[in-house]
Amino acid sequence: MFANRVGGVMQMKHSFALLACLVLISSSGFQSGVALDQKASPTKTIQLADQDLKTDADRNTGSQSAHLIAPYSSGQDPVSPSEIKQYIEEHQKDECVSLAAYWKRLGIDTEEWEKYGTCEAAIFELALGRGEATTVMMRLYDQSGWSMGGTRYLFFKPFATAHQTEWRLLGYLDIEDQRYEVPEHRVITSGADRWLLFTVLATRGSGYSLHCDEWYEIDDDGVRLVLSYPSGKSSTLSVRVPTTVLEASSKIISATTEADRTRVAIEFTATYVLYAGADSDDNIQLWAKTQSAVFARSSRQERFRLDARQSRLSDKEFDAIYDGEGPTNSEILRYNFYDLERIATGANERAKAWLSSYLGECEDTNERERLLDALAR
Repeated sequence: MFANRVGGVMQMKHSFALLACLVLISSSGFQSGVALDQKASPTKTIQLADQDLKTDADRNTGSQSAHLIAPYSSGQDPVSPSEIKQYIEEHQKDECVSLAAYWKRLGIDTEEWEKYGTCEAAIFELALGRGEATTVMMRLYDQSGWSMGGTRYLFFKPFATAHQTEWRLLGYLDIEDQRYEVPEHRVITSGADRWLLFTVLATRGSGYSLHCDEWYEIDDDGVRLVLSYPSGKSSTLSVRVPTTVLEASSKIISATTEADRTRVAIEFTATYVLYAGADSDDNIQLWAKTQSAVFARSSRQERFRLDARQSRLSDKEFDAIYDGEGPTNSEILRYNFYDLERIATGANERAKAWLSSYLGECEDTNERERLLDALAR
């Protein structure tokens, strides 16, 4: 059913207020006669402030993930999203719903997965064009054993003729293994630039989960992934009781275009918690750290890259703290020395007891010795 995804996208369930302080405005509609599912998952259009961060650092990497994107095929047999949705609803009681015939008509490879078990179909209007017709997105979500939460998105462009609305498939993308929730989506707008952003579950395991934000450009040339970064993370750093937990989150600050260069500023926050239990009053925040990162690209580049000169977050620290299952004890010490020093010289005895235990598991470095000396005073 779903085409294989190229490259791994890490995932998790984030518990933070993403996009706080941004102004929400409703998306414009295209009167096409398509039944929209706004109650199921409304599309948000987020207008970013016309400002930029004046900071400095770097991370010259591409996207954290990639999807198989289908280009438009000129030989496809026109199919409307409503036709597919109606077919699915008429076959909800079947053991499975096969959409192979539609994939063939649209020029999409059927491959191994051609059937849905428990399939949910929804249609959304997206204000992505520049003075053109609204893009229509169809979402197919399957929670059954066929795909384990696979989600397929198809993007159509409607054309009004004298007699009816005709449809052109711009492209599609597959997001696999979303068994815990349907991916959140919203439209990001800054001036004349518009992107479709998905928050996807990238990976999940025992004591660890990660979400990523993925930005797409969608137009007549197809669907392109242009930016990806971890947007939320929860990682258990120690299994002792009380455990040490890292909670990381992100917030979009701005997106600006000047001359030939577009910059997207993201604020990342990492919070370290001594966690005694969900119902315990003994949980304490050890420290929190907020850093900005600016991703930039010129008109000649396909994807955004972390701009070293405009960021306050290095490439290595980004990978260690916000990406992957880490950080290790040594990485916590390396990137948070001054926060640890404040604990060592402070008055919180529980935090100091934690630090003493933590340092016992670290490599023997000058920073470790300085912290041990501070604790001994």
